[in-house]
Amino acid sequence: MPKRIDRRVARTRQQLQAALIGLMQERAFDQITVEEICAAANVGRSTFYTHYTGRDDLLRKGLKDFEAELTDGSTNRGTLPSDTASRFAFVLPMLAHAQGHADHYRAHLTPSGGGGVALETIHDIVLGLVRREIRSEDAIAPGDKLASQVGEQFMAGGFVAILTWWLASGGKPSPERVAALAASLLEGSFEALKARA
Repeated sequence: MPKRIDRRVARTRQQLQAALIGLMQERAFDQITVEEICAAANVGRSTFYTHYTGRDDLLRKGLKDFEAELTDGSTNRGTLPSDTASRFAFVLPMLAHAQGHADHYRAHLTPSGGGGVALETIHDIVLGLVRREIRSEDAIAPGDKLASQVGEQFMAGGFVAILTWWLASGGKPSPERVAALAASLLEGSFEALKARA
């Protein structure tokens, strides 16, 4: 049974997350201080450090909350059109989430947004989703660990690049169209990897 978080704690964390995102939309992550985050959230420094070890921890944990939200949403396999149905069902929910939270994503994925922390964390989230899909198929030969690792990194990196490009282009074309193409490319990569087994 998941541990329940006190509403006041949840509200404080949301305020800190929102303050960080707001500040990241104004300037580079590495120029933002804990003091500025606390002031924007109207939270004391001691309260900040009760919840987070620092600015990077706040950013990482915010992205991990997103991962939990996405993982719950990615279990819906009926989201892609039937002609592009894919084992990579997380693609459309992630693009739809990015469209609905474009400012947050842009703040994280721009060169100044979160430094390497945000991009690395988003890559790790996508990598985990790709791994889950690949390993659920049990199609990769267990002895070919290198092929599996290279394939997983290739697919995750490719999707993060597509996501970054799509956000930079203003979220055009539609998430459904981009998801269908991205899922098709991921599927093709998976099939190539499977053929090696």
